[in-house]
Amino acid sequence: MSPAIPVWIGSRRYPRKLDAEDACRTVIAKYPGNGEGVGPMSAQGHPQLVDDPEDIAFLQDLVKLHPEPDRVIGAGVKHFAVRVNGDGWNGQRCFWVWREDGSADDFSWPECLKNAPTQAPTD
Repeated sequence: MSPAIPVWIGSRRYPRKLDAEDACRTVIAKYPGNGEGVGPMSAQGHPQLVDDPEDIAFLQDLVKLHPEPDRVIGAGVKHFAVRVNGDGWNGQRCFWVWREDGSADDFSWPECLKNAPTQAPTD
């Protein structure tokens, strides 16, 4: 059995990648993504605003690990939300970033975790 390799999301250390995956699932589970929230109503319901400061900080660090962070973050993050994805993903909830310019996009936390560093941040 190989030793566990830690991963980092911002300054948060997780003993294994599986633990970081569980942290993402825990955050997304807190927000049903189908209640009163931000953005226009759609067939998938209202996006639900992520309002816990710790969850917001976590998502700010997570989205920076995306393979295309400049594209996803764009003009800057105004807020994050959880929304049921209606694009063929079997009704799964996903994270969305609402940008300062009013545009929005979903982002894949598994894609972000592919880039999670295995060493502590130096800054």
